[in-house]
Amino acid sequence: MSLAATLWRIAPPWLKRTNAAKLWRVLGSAMDVELQNMREALDARFPGRGTKTANPFIGADRLIDRGRFDTDAGYESTLRAAFDLHAVSGSWYAVGNAVQRFWGPYKFDADGSPVYVEVEIVNDLGTRWDMFDRKGEWSTHRPTVRNWNWDGISGRPNRFWVIIRALDVVDVVNEDAWSIGDGTIVGDGHYIGGINGELVADLRRTIKKWKSAKGLCEGIIFVHPLTDSPADQLHWSNPITGAGNYMPNGDWDDPTLRNPAATYFAGVR
Repeated sequence: MSLAATLWRIAPPWLKRTNAAKLWRVLGSAMDVELQNMREALDARFPGRGTKTANPFIGADRLIDRGRFDTDAGYESTLRAAFDLHAVSGSWYAVGNAVQRFWGPYKFDADGSPVYVEVEIVNDLGTRWDMFDRKGEWSTHRPTVRNWNWDGISGRPNRFWVIIRALDVVDVVNEDAWSIGDGTIVGDGHYIGGINGELVADLRRTIKKWKSAKGLCEGIIFVHPLTDSPADQLHWSNPITGAGNYMPNGDWDDPTLRNPAATYFAGVR
């Protein structure tokens, strides 16, 4: 029941006549408007309860950016988890999770479940891989044999690389849903360009925001297939199964010796 109706109900008979009645209604209606405004302002502080137009302001307050393909519901879910995410800030988990959220779910499966870009974080010599799969689930892999040696330099455990596996990027580009550049497809389907500088700069800022102060991201690597055939989609080695052709063996500081099934960008300190 509104305050205006309540005041009218409890008012004595002589205050329900003519001008007095109008006063009660105006006073009660004004207070109802203020109470409603207070209620909406309070709800707006809680993601998913108030207006969606408040989400950017909550995100700015909680230092959580919205993914490029994120839905309102997905972004609100992330905002509600903001304090848990900041609690692990500085870890490789935080970096990988932030890189996935940089895009958000770029498409949905037939059952409606979100599909994310696969992200891997590898340390200096490949003794630890933090992996985020297409479902957004995190796992850690520690190879028995070191499988990552970028430039032959060892003893720098603060170094890491961010690998973004876009194995179905050709299909996504064809659907005009993938917004990393102009979507150039050349020859037999090799996605070789179009990852624009603005996107990479934004990605660097995201990594810098969530990595540790002494963490050194040596490189950002976009992995893509040479063609859309299953064989070429294994062209880049898998750190768990070993499938694929090769990964760095101490000489990838020379760009001409790198795996051609990827696009390489400098990282961030």
